[in-house]
Amino acid sequence: MSSGEIGERLNELLAAATARVRPSAPMVGFYNSVGRIPLRMGVAIFLLTGIDPVKVVTRAVQGHTDGAMQVLYEYRFRPWRLLWGLGDHLWQMSYNCRSVRSRGTLTQSAISLLLQIITDTPGPREKLTILSLGSGSARQMLHAVAANNVHGDAINLILVDNDLQALERGRKNARLLGIEDVVDLRETTVGRFLEEVEPASVKLCEMVGLTDYFDDEKLHRYLDGIHHALAVDGFFLGANISSREEASYAHGVACWPKMFYRPKEEILERIERAGFKSEIIWAGDCGLYTYWVARKGA
Repeated sequence: MSSGEIGERLNELLAAATARVRPSAPMVGFYNSVGRIPLRMGVAIFLLTGIDPVKVVTRAVQGHTDGAMQVLYEYRFRPWRLLWGLGDHLWQMSYNCRSVRSRGTLTQSAISLLLQIITDTPGPREKLTILSLGSGSARQMLHAVAANNVHGDAINLILVDNDLQALERGRKNARLLGIEDVVDLRETTVGRFLEEVEPASVKLCEMVGLTDYFDDEKLHRYLDGIHHALAVDGFFLGANISSREEASYAHGVACWPKMFYRPKEEILERIERAGFKSEIIWAGDCGLYTYWVARKGA
């Protein structure tokens, strides 16, 4: 499949994932206004009016952002929580939360597409190496692999994270999906792993939800490492938050840790500088995030 055809398919997946992702302007203003209430009173309102907010703030403050994300991914309206159920719904409908869920939907569908492409090769082939960097529970990656009916004789899926609890959730998810034979867990940092991985050995690398927390020096080093690890025609997909439109809510209410907001143009320039050619990069706006898929050239 040509890069142009892949781009068209990704545009379709993006459109489906981002349908109704943005709240109305008054609601975005409301969420931010709560974040600007003096003396962090917005946090108190947040915690007292729902059950999900308590889970999100607790995990975010502890540094377990993957666990906090799971609360957003798994959200459904729970009327039996009564007023707290309404509070959960109010906060879960913020632009930040909707963007995270849209990003997750796009990640799963994009990985599924790319897996179809890289496994649709006639004749015998070597086992393919797939990476999920900063994988956490690897929810989207694992569901995409399971949906493509890919097993251990075809791929080796390496989940990399320095949070053992998150990796154990990934192992449990893989077991429930019947693909535990595919998964290899690595409890280490992304930087250390990229220093040790065999060059040109990886066919697909996913790093979604991690670059938000890298400063420019780390991001440059990791992008170089990913390009070095990828085989020719290997794919790299990732996302970085770009819009500060609801930043007051994220940091002033949900107590989310510091993030590096990067405009799309800056992100693409950094990816190109790492060695990916501009003609084989696709990028789109997924709510508050810039999402990209890059393909390593010869």
